[in-house]
Amino acid sequence: MRKIILTIALMSALSAGAENDFTAWHNSDKWDVAGDAALNSDNLKRLVGKAGSGVLINGKEGKRPSLVTKRRDYRDVEIHVEFMVAKGSNSGVIFHGNHEIQILDSYGVKKLTAGHCGGVYPRAENKPTYHHIGGGSAPRVNAAKPPGQWQTMDIIFQAARFDKAGKKTAHARFVKVVHNGKVIQEDVEVPYACGPNWDRKQFPQGPIIIQGDYGPIAVRNVRIKEWKADEEKKLNVPPEGFTALFNGKDFAGWRVHPKTEEMWSIEDGVLKAHGLLEQWGADLVTEKEYRDYVLMADFRMPAKSDSGIHFRNLAPAMIGKFGDAEQFNIRSKGGMGQLESFQFLPENMKLTKEQLPQVRYIDPEIGLWHTIKLTVVGKNLTAEYDGEVILDHFEYPEGILSTKPNTIRFQKHRFTDGDKPGEKNPCPIEYRNIFIKEIKPSKLNVAPEGFTALFNGKDLTGWHTPPLVKEYWSVEDGVLKSPGLIKHWGASLATKKHYRDFILMLDFRMPTISDSGINFRRLIPEIPGFGDMEQFNLRSKGGMGHLESYYFLPKQVAEEMGLKEEEKPHVRHIDPEVGLWHTVKLTMKGRTFSAEYDGEVLHDKFEFHDWMINMEPAPIRLQKHIVVHGDNLGKENPCPIEYRNIFIKEIKSSE
Repeated sequence: MRKIILTIALMSALSAGAENDFTAWHNSDKWDVAGDAALNSDNLKRLVGKAGSGVLINGKEGKRPSLVTKRRDYRDVEIHVEFMVAKGSNSGVIFHGNHEIQILDSYGVKKLTAGHCGGVYPRAENKPTYHHIGGGSAPRVNAAKPPGQWQTMDIIFQAARFDKAGKKTAHARFVKVVHNGKVIQEDVEVPYACGPNWDRKQFPQGPIIIQGDYGPIAVRNVRIKEWKADEEKKLNVPPEGFTALFNGKDFAGWRVHPKTEEMWSIEDGVLKAHGLLEQWGADLVTEKEYRDYVLMADFRMPAKSDSGIHFRNLAPAMIGKFGDAEQFNIRSKGGMGQLESFQFLPENMKLTKEQLPQVRYIDPEIGLWHTIKLTVVGKNLTAEYDGEVILDHFEYPEGILSTKPNTIRFQKHRFTDGDKPGEKNPCPIEYRNIFIKEIKPSKLNVAPEGFTALFNGKDLTGWHTPPLVKEYWSVEDGVLKSPGLIKHWGASLATKKHYRDFILMLDFRMPTISDSGINFRRLIPEIPGFGDMEQFNLRSKGGMGHLESYYFLPKQVAEEMGLKEEEKPHVRHIDPEVGLWHTVKLTMKGRTFSAEYDGEVLHDKFEFHDWMINMEPAPIRLQKHIVVHGDNLGKENPCPIEYRNIFIKEIKSSE
């Protein structure tokens, strides 16, 4: 067997094995090495490897000996593992040989049990047939991805405790399990071992095992580090890179006035506001203003309640509808995570469903601590609740959110009506661990070393600007935008300079499903209805990364040239996520073409046929697509497109 090299770091002072070296694990030489993995298209119950290193696969049939750490003295640990399973496949991460977090193809399962992916595997009996007898824990939610996709599992395990005589004084427990970014287990005690030998002896320390004999699995980027429970208990100590807004002792850094002091108290490192407030005005407000940042905070509702986190001022047209700042709602019995501004839109502001923030119904459990993480950059908001992303890069429509710095405000809600007639609910709320990390604005359109910026972020210098280009393109905050609907071709943006061999890098974003492309080098054959330049397609809903010349080449020309299907450029199906920025890198040298999308190689040194591509320099052109009717892009789609960070490096013949 070949020596196996995998990106696995045992990240503690006592760990054996260096980064990228898997020799710290038993049986690593019995697994196959690969650069990536994928489902076998002929048999979805198997995985196939791609050339390279960094990934281990447990053979064609998934029946290789389990990976076992050579180090056998792990106690409290935190492990990160990235894995891929084939259809119906089964594996697990086992601690001390006794306690397992299940890995299983559970995609689409509605009724979860402890035997599904992310479950704390239960006790079992072999007779009359193998069956579970309880003691496990089903995952809170099904976070499983389809087979053939990479997934992540982050597990914090606390070992059982024993006294000097060897008597167990505390059960082992899974402190937290996060599957694909979602918290699925929290503080689960495991009094017994799992499986049929559940009454076997337990130990205060032991190895970590990744099962390899129950079906095809691929693993990569496995990291293990010691977990110190005492560090988890330290309140209001910011993680690296963050600053504490609340020091756990007093109101330093906050604006304090009599009503604030009356309603808020500090007890054991926790901000508490339990009293009944008759009129608004007791919110807790930072002294400093913030623009772009990551904000994290724990909150707890002792009873049914209502509160919120205010950030950023609203645009002038919105002020007065419910307040002067946006509010991320913290509320029991529905409304959790809602953005309040969208409940009070002016009558003349008509938004489509796609422009509205979509948050699933969440009812935070009363009496427990929950964690909120807000990332605010420009007019873009991402929100997480207990590790689950509930708003993913939501971009505010124009006219709602200001981009100027503002204070951050934690709301003390005035009383609401109670459950009984005449009863008042004081809306009690508590906060702790309030941390912030300011995000400095990134420098847009600044070329990396060796490259030249084709777009300066300010105007269309260096580009042809006929009337249609001026009408349909604009520059806003360093971004090239073309949202309008055009019925006839002629508004594409072309460089004045011509290029032959080059590396081109750019970011693009589709505000909604759209179609665009990057044109380069002229074509030799005439392709009716297509144009005279090659196009690298930028398209949602299929077609992303296609080279359009081969797609639109007339059948007769293909037959005359003897073009075979396997000689055409092929790429996997990609649907770029709408609303997010993506990066493309194109390399054109001679007739050899390579392309990357978000760091993934789509075309690897594809060789154009000598009868297809012209060798003369040509402009670089960013397409403004005409309106699309029907197809899979909608009934009438103006194909909006945005670009930024457009850089080029010319390749000399000697390079």
